[in-house]
Amino acid sequence: MKVYFEDLELGSADFSSDVQAVVDGYGPTDFLQMDAYNNKEIAVSIDPESDLVQPPHRHEAMDSPESQLLGGPIRSVPHLVRNANPITYVKTGLPPFLLMHGLSDTAVAAHQSELLYEVLLAKGNEATLCLIEGLGHAFFNKNDLDDNEPYSASIRRAGDGETEYIRNREIRIFEMVEEFFQKHLLGS
Repeated sequence: MKVYFEDLELGSADFSSDVQAVVDGYGPTDFLQMDAYNNKEIAVSIDPESDLVQPPHRHEAMDSPESQLLGGPIRSVPHLVRNANPITYVKTGLPPFLLMHGLSDTAVAAHQSELLYEVLLAKGNEATLCLIEGLGHAFFNKNDLDDNEPYSASIRRAGDGETEYIRNREIRIFEMVEEFFQKHLLGS
């Protein structure tokens, strides 16, 4: 067995270490806008046999994952919120993005992916936003996701000097991700 070591400062001489394509699933973007666009009308059942429901997350709460990450309530550390916001780092010349978000997500509202999509386009980058009916948070964790019927999705795409197009179609999640990587990593 041959083992290759890479100098972490120099990278590998055989391969580019530049990111070639990005798939983002239901990622938070701006912590300070999360509660304003929370899916308050969606309640996720904790147990299908009971009437108990899980309310949407309160992101500004002291014990929220966002506040815990930043070491204090998010309203009290706006400079850290800015540093955690991926939009802060969007510039021209980024690789293509595929943003996927379930419209039934009560943990991170789809508005978060819409924010990132809009800024990517405004800076001249290629981006695709796929909003999927009936899916909540963490759907990428389901190995059997594409075993069911295709999902209904609204897809917005622009970049490479193209005009944005919007279309609705049926998709299979992992199939769409694979096609995206095939196109942008292998050129096929």
